[in-house]
Amino acid sequence: IIVIVFVVWLLSSVGVNFMIGNFTKSSVGTDAEKDVRDEAGLTRVGSYLLFMHRWEKAAYVLDQAIQRYGDAGKNYYLNEYRLSTCYDRMRRYQESYDIIMYLWEVNADENFDSRLPGNDKLLLKANKLLEMHGLIAHPSVRR
Repeated sequence: IIVIVFVVWLLSSVGVNFMIGNFTKSSVGTDAEKDVRDEAGLTRVGSYLLFMHRWEKAAYVLDQAIQRYGDAGKNYYLNEYRLSTCYDRMRRYQESYDIIMYLWEVNADENFDSRLPGNDKLLLKANKLLEMHGLIAHPSVRR
């Protein structure tokens, strides 16, 4: 029963805040192994929040991982992609589009992270955002 209570607590807002605090309490760059664990932890927490449809909190956590570890982080491009999903759900369509176009430009799935959708799918998603929400097109998009 204690284990069940602990798991429920970890999945609650208080538990999520505890985990975020735990993964952000140390300074970046002091211990490389801890940085890898913390970035992975923030990615998992952000992904959990995304799965639970808590878009604002997920965007905050994913942005924390991106800001703290930059593109040197193992999950940087995955976090960017998931952040674009959060922005889309939060109706921040231009920001979502801009991130998708950035991932498309750097060919993130082939060059950095195979967990991301391919450039064709990224471009399709970007074009849907453009057409449905009347966004400002990225200059490198050739229609």
